[in-house]
Amino acid sequence: MAHKRSNFSEKDKAEIFVRDHATCAFSGKSLWLLDYGATPLWEYDWVDHIKPSARQGKATHDNGICASYTFNSKKGANSRDRTYFFQNGSPTENHYDYFNVLPGEMRRQLIRLSGLHTSDWYFNRCLLNACEGLQIKYENERPRPKWGVRSCYNAAWNKLQDYQRLARGVPSMEARKILMDPDRADVKALLRLRGAETKADFVRQLNSLYPTYANNCDHYYNFWVATSQGEMDKALQAAETNSKCSHMVIKAIQSHHAFFTSCGTLPSQRDS
Repeated sequence: MAHKRSNFSEKDKAEIFVRDHATCAFSGKSLWLLDYGATPLWEYDWVDHIKPSARQGKATHDNGICASYTFNSKKGANSRDRTYFFQNGSPTENHYDYFNVLPGEMRRQLIRLSGLHTSDWYFNRCLLNACEGLQIKYENERPRPKWGVRSCYNAAWNKLQDYQRLARGVPSMEARKILMDPDRADVKALLRLRGAETKADFVRQLNSLYPTYANNCDHYYNFWVATSQGEMDKALQAAETNSKCSHMVIKAIQSHHAFFTSCGTLPSQRDS
């Protein structure tokens, strides 16, 4: 008899997202999209079964943990892969065994995201669906079908309506101080989506964000295809001198540039 998969409900996902401070248990990456703004640095939050569903693991809070989609897919049904560095919004003993100290930036992230409310998960999913649509548009909808952007926008609109219903009476994100950089132009634009009253207005706002998203993608991806030190330098300089490039993208390129330069390798050689 085939095993029936035990899936987490949206309510469960929202509650685990909040409990774990929107932090991937494996990598420590923030899964709160507003930390990244309208950039390609986002990733889906997921709930990982600690004991896999394929091995009769249940969809309960005690058996769920916040993980990025990448790490959830990597883990698969390997129930032995339980080296969690973060759990319940705190670093684990494994983290200290491996890394000894908790970086200040990581500590600030965990403290800031302790202010999340379950309604925030629905807005996060709204933005993730929206950014997926923007990404498909950026990739010229290949190899995905042409209805991909519209489908993503529809899913985003549905999640926004859930958020608007559940967030009534909840202090604002600004008041709870869960935003890393609320004054950034692209973050402000994403936050304005909260007030969209019609689907047409919502889609219009998303489409107006596309040039910003595409500009950030251009700079980020141009760095990764660099085939010489000169091209790496040029990609970094182009991002740093573009006033419309997100500082999150610039920060990421600066970090990658420093790494590849110190190692004497190139982004295009990373899979060699």
